[in-house]
Amino acid sequence: MKAGMGIDIGGTNVKILILSDKGKPLYSDRFKTQSERGLRDFCSRLGLKVKEALRAVKLNIKKAAAGMAGDIDSEGGILRYSPNLAGWKNAPIAELLRKETGISFSLENDANMAAWGAYVLELKKSVRDMAVITMGTGIGGGLILGGKLYRGASSTAGEIGHCVIEQNGRLCGCGNRGCLEAYCGSKAIVKRALSLIKDQDSYRKKYGIGDEKKINAAALAAAAAKGDKTAISVWEETGFYLSLGIGNILMLLNPSAIVITGGVSKGERFFMPALKKGLSLYSIKTPLKKARIKVSKNPDLGSYGAALFALEL
Repeated sequence: MKAGMGIDIGGTNVKILILSDKGKPLYSDRFKTQSERGLRDFCSRLGLKVKEALRAVKLNIKKAAAGMAGDIDSEGGILRYSPNLAGWKNAPIAELLRKETGISFSLENDANMAAWGAYVLELKKSVRDMAVITMGTGIGGGLILGGKLYRGASSTAGEIGHCVIEQNGRLCGCGNRGCLEAYCGSKAIVKRALSLIKDQDSYRKKYGIGDEKKINAAALAAAAAKGDKTAISVWEETGFYLSLGIGNILMLLNPSAIVITGGVSKGERFFMPALKKGLSLYSIKTPLKKARIKVSKNPDLGSYGAALFALEL
C-alpha cells in the first residue's frame, strides 16, 4: 500500500498524519513543539515520533511533506525565519529530518499545505485556481494556480496577511503598519475587543474560556452568539477588513474559490455578512460573481494537506 506522511509544525503543537493512497487515515499523533529547547532537540524528538509512526503502520515510506509557519525556502528545505519558533533562522529542517529518519522531506509553508488540503478535500480538485486564507494568531495564505501549488520566485507567494489594507494603520507583528494580519489575526481581534470592553474582569467571568477565563476568538464567537454587542461589533469590523484582503485576491488572481480556515473561522456566522457586504461595494463585479467563498470545518487541514501532498511526490 502506498501512503503519505504529513507533518504540521506549529508554534505550540506538531501534528503527524499518515494517509493511505485512498485518503484513509492510518495513523495520527501530536506533541508539543517546545521550540525554546532548540532546533537539534526538536528534530531529534520529531525523528523519534516519525520512527514510532513508521513502526505502527509497518509501511516503507520514503518521502514525506512538512508544513511550517514562517519564511520557507522550499527548494532548499530551509526555514529562513519563523518568529513563532524561538526565532529560528536559516534552519536546514529537511536535511536534519532526513538524517534523523532516513526519509526525504519536502518542506513547505504551512499555509501552502493547508491550500493543498483544501484543494483536494474541500474542493475535490474541481477548480484550477483557488486560494486559502489561514486565520489563526496571524494570517497566512496559499495559492493553487493551474491545479498546482504556486510558490512564487522566492517561495513566498500568498502572504496575504502582510498585504497593506490601510495606510499608516495598526502596527503588525512583522513591523509594518496596516497589514491585514493587524486587523484579522486572532491576536489583533482580541486586542481590539479588549480595548472596547469597559469592565474586563466581568466580561472574562461571563464569556471567558477555561480555568483562566481566556478571551480568545472562540470566546468572542460565543459572546456574539449570546448577543453581546461588543463581540458582534468586533466580528463585523473583522469581516469588513477581511473583504479588503479577499477583494485584492479576487481582483489580482481571479480564483474560482477561496477557502478560509483556522481558529478565527469560528466567528464565521458573525463576520461573513460584513465580508459579503464589503465585497458587494466593489465596482468591478466580474471576478466576484463566480468566486466561491467557504469556511473549512477541518481543524487539521494543514496535516491532511501535507500528507496528501506527500502522495504526489
